[in-house]
Amino acid sequence: MSQWGPGLPEGEYLVSVTKFEERPVAAEEEEGPYDPALANMEPPPPKSLIPMKYAQPEQSGLKASVGKSGGTFDFDLTD
Repeated sequence: MSQWGPGLPEGEYLVSVTKFEERPVAAEEEEGPYDPALANMEPPPPKSLIPMKYAQPEQSGLKASVGKSGGTFDFDLTD
């Protein structure tokens, strides 16, 4: 759903695609003791499962033409 309702207005769109590895949650994180030394540590960034060039619409090379009937789009992600 978009700000215009279901779907997008007709037009040409640059497309980005992302998919990241889920970060497993260790049992210690859920129930372990509080460690102030780790309180402000950022977790490592998740690993991208597809080439990062697809994350930026201007760099992905992917485009979609949306018509009145909308539709679905399949993109061949190679590299």
